[in-house]
Amino acid sequence: MLTDKDGYFKVRLYCPSNVVYVSIVDGQMYGVSSTLTLNNVTIYEKPKNDDELKICCAEDIIIEGLDLILPLNITQTLSVSSPKGSTKSMTFYSTDESKVIFSHNVMKTLGETGNTRIFVRNKYGLGKYVDIEIIEGVNISFICERKFIRLNESLPFNLNITPHHYAKDQVIQISNEKATVVDGSITGKELGDVDLIVGISNESINETVIIHFTIVDDGTEYNNVERMKKQNLSIGDTYTTLGYYEDYDAGAATYRIMTYASFLESLPEDIKTVNFGTGAKQTPVDEYGNHTLDNGLVAKMLISDDGVVKVEQWGCKGDGRFDNTEALIHLFAHTKTGTIQFQNGENYLLYGRNKNIAYFQPQKYLLETEQSKYTNCT
Repeated sequence: MLTDKDGYFKVRLYCPSNVVYVSIVDGQMYGVSSTLTLNNVTIYEKPKNDDELKICCAEDIIIEGLDLILPLNITQTLSVSSPKGSTKSMTFYSTDESKVIFSHNVMKTLGETGNTRIFVRNKYGLGKYVDIEIIEGVNISFICERKFIRLNESLPFNLNITPHHYAKDQVIQISNEKATVVDGSITGKELGDVDLIVGISNESINETVIIHFTIVDDGTEYNNVERMKKQNLSIGDTYTTLGYYEDYDAGAATYRIMTYASFLESLPEDIKTVNFGTGAKQTPVDEYGNHTLDNGLVAKMLISDDGVVKVEQWGCKGDGRFDNTEALIHLFAHTKTGTIQFQNGENYLLYGRNKNIAYFQPQKYLLETEQSKYTNCT
């Protein structure tokens, strides 16, 4: 009894040849040439070649050189083999010639995407069906654990190119000399940004994917402000410290790297100039919440999404001994909205400014915090 399982079966029917061979696909019987057609079913006589007779189900057929996902307008040369017997008489066919056509064993995809089916079979109807998908172009998937590289570190990556047939045509380039690529690894040579460019290039395909990397000193974060200032950072870079003076001292912050001109433009209007006794001058970098790097660029501190600024991010200490006067004056001047946060229970000492630039006469103030925040700065 025949079932709806795909495969190739030997069956007995009432016909001149006692034993015949038919192919069952999706519950239907198919064939190429016949000695008898009975109720629109093609019947095959028993093969005279014992080697061909041994190939009796689809699992015995191996199609080589075929990708199951293919781009438009490409060709692939296929071959067929079987551990069970000869495949010399097998021929490839397409079920939808608007998507795929064959010239002998050379398959060509046309200009229509979607799913389709091809098959290979011999003159006795024995063979195999394969479902394939036609897509717009080549897919390049880049797999890597992260997008930053430590200096002198070799970071491995993998490429998944679909169809796999085009992996042999891949071209890998690097955008500058800050990194090198060897044997599936990218190695950071100089701090900064670099692009890994992966392309597929042959006479029928031209696809490119660009993957951006940042080469850093010891990861995405620097330990403190002083260490950050020594890095050769670039305009537009964003970096995060672990602390202001030392790791986890509550002064961790994120900075955007820019020119001094861009920093000055970003300041509130009322602090873009400052009087030094000889007239108004452009406001210098405060060096408390914002910092001049050793390469001359400026690291401007970014405010968190919740609008909270910690005084420790401006270099303050609540130990009752450290003079926080200048840091707090600059913090108050730069902060127009949001929340300024003091650590609960800490003592923040203020001495007052020097007479030359004094807003206060030199005397000692002690700010004892019982609440952790001063909010709604205006």
